[in-house]
Amino acid sequence: MPYAVNRHATPSLPHPDQLASTALAVIDRDGLAALSMRAVAKELGMSTMGLYRYVLDRGELERLVVELVLNAVDTELPDPGASWRERVEVLVRRLRDTVGAHPEVVPSPSPTGTTPSGCCAGRSPCSPSSPRRVSRASGGSSPCAAC
Repeated sequence: MPYAVNRHATPSLPHPDQLASTALAVIDRDGLAALSMRAVAKELGMSTMGLYRYVLDRGELERLVVELVLNAVDTELPDPGASWRERVEVLVRRLRDTVGAHPEVVPSPSPTGTTPSGCCAGRSPCSPSSPRRVSRASGGSSPCAAC
């Protein structure tokens, strides 16, 4: 007797690494601003609401992407015969090269010192009247005491 084929079988569940690599592909291709639940869901061939079963929000997608990129950094210890400074330089170069391969993952600060989404890592932007604002004349190097 032949086996019945279930034509309504659900597709395999996306693994967090698959979600992260798909989100990274969107970021690499279209920029960080284009990262959305809708864009990632479309790439995965699922509905936007379906994606919410696997990730809470865009912030979680961003965290998965950062984790994916940082896990790709070669952390093998450099030559033990090298000076400590040379070993640190090797490790920093590896980090820079890995993150540099995906420049949109780490947004550059604007000339005012804030990220594109606002100061304080995406929280509300600082304003000149903000009590958190630090005067550069008083030795502060950031527009915000919390940064």
